[in-house]
Amino acid sequence: LDGTTYKVSTQRAGVYVKGNADCSWMFESKWNVAAIDLANFSTRNTVNMSMMFDSCGVTELILPDSFITENVTDMSYMFELSSDLTKITFGTGFCARNVETMCCMFYDCSSLTELILPETFESGKLSDMSQMFSYCSNLERLVLPEAFTTENVERAEYVFQGTNKLQEVTVGSKFAFTDATGYLPEPSEGYIPGATGYWYNSAGKAFLPEEVPSNVADTYYAVPYTYTLGYARMDENMVYNVPATKTSFKNAHTFQKQEVVRRVV
Repeated sequence: LDGTTYKVSTQRAGVYVKGNADCSWMFESKWNVAAIDLANFSTRNTVNMSMMFDSCGVTELILPDSFITENVTDMSYMFELSSDLTKITFGTGFCARNVETMCCMFYDCSSLTELILPETFESGKLSDMSQMFSYCSNLERLVLPEAFTTENVERAEYVFQGTNKLQEVTVGSKFAFTDATGYLPEPSEGYIPGATGYWYNSAGKAFLPEEVPSNVADTYYAVPYTYTLGYARMDENMVYNVPATKTSFKNAHTFQKQEVVRRVV
């Protein structure tokens, strides 16, 4: 199978391969496969997906609408150590309503730069999310939908350990930081240019990692927004009144010849 596509198929049009209740380890250590085609694979009856894609060598994984996870209870280590994986596309069948453990689910997916979990990713029965995103060392953007809830989570140790390049995180109103080791990482300028050690919400308010509020729907940034100056007046509270264009830090380098200030909230 070196350099080829691993295709799950019955070889009959419109007839799906039905996954077993236990699909754990199914594609584990398929290092030399270029792609996995799951278009004709149905997982409606699957309960266990632990380590399903563990140490898999594909660079992109498409989970089609037939990849149905409504009965799955175990997603632990599901994509763990898939260090070449750069993109996961989730179909409409991907949910987590009955999942109890996501321990190390994306552990060391070190080539992912963006991870957007779908709106269907409700997690009301989740109890273990320890090290869920640990050592996703190049992950820059993470979006957890409103449906992703931690209300029943008992273990959340080291959820973001080693995610040193993380610079944008979106959470919903039911997401809580439930363990002292599970806070967002401290943004470091050594990994993220312009980082100050604080996280900034969409209004620009700064928080230390342990201060980022729980159960508040918002997006947090490792680098504050910047403004290009039209003109400015600085008041006694160090708030700049800038009638100018708001831009993200990533685009700030295009204004190097202009004065750039940070709005302090």
